[in-house]
Amino acid sequence: MGKKKMTKGLLDGIIAEKCPPTADDENGATEEEEYEVEKVVDKRIHKGKVEYLLKWKGYSSDDNTWEPEDSLECPELLQEYERNRALGKQPAEVKKEKKEKRKEHRFVCPVTLP
Repeated sequence: MGKKKMTKGLLDGIIAEKCPPTADDENGATEEEEYEVEKVVDKRIHKGKVEYLLKWKGYSSDDNTWEPEDSLECPELLQEYERNRALGKQPAEVKKEKKEKRKEHRFVCPVTLP
């Protein structure tokens, strides 16, 4: 599976409640940790850079994060995502989320007929 190196602090909000502090945390070390990517969920261009929405192994979908392409070390997962995207295949959860977003942004203009 793919892995991503991140410095401590970037995912603290996600892992703080799930992981007890380690000796490194207590000493204030800035050691890099690796988090394993389970799958690539979506893709976007944000501020001119390609980012992927990642599902992290061992975490719920609520903990998915957008990460810049150049910081990822999971070429197989990226290729699989791009291949499926080219074929029009998307996970059901992504399709459902996009459909719900479209519904939220719809509005009805009242029309009066003579």
